[in-house]
Amino acid sequence: THIRAAADALGLLSDDVIIQCERVQDVAALMSGTSLGLVSSLGSEIICRVAQEFLMCGTPVVTTSVGSLPEIFTNQTFGMAYDHLNPNDSTDALYKWLCLGHCESKKDRQTRAFMAQKAFSIQRMSADLDKLLNGL
Repeated sequence: THIRAAADALGLLSDDVIIQCERVQDVAALMSGTSLGLVSSLGSEIICRVAQEFLMCGTPVVTTSVGSLPEIFTNQTFGMAYDHLNPNDSTDALYKWLCLGHCESKKDRQTRAFMAQKAFSIQRMSADLDKLLNGL
């Protein structure tokens, strides 16, 4: 209710903001179809899986610097953390990434998804964990 009221107050049309309160059947399609993933965690992002999943779907992300979130920015096309910026600069940065994500090509998204999958897939994390455990 509050999100809908805020969107109305800002003059956003129903096509601009889609609020879905039920279970999402195809999460990957939803994440792939968005312009930008925003992860503004206040302390719950220990392993930052949501941001990684956005990236593996090809979608850039903007995050806070909580927990391990800054570690996902292994490539400049992945996005940025905004909380170190002043409010005006963070607004500008968010707008820049939103526009970039909205206007980029399918190839750009596929490239980002490929790089993110190489870095963050379950298979990659499993192999890295195996190496760590074997080194003990």
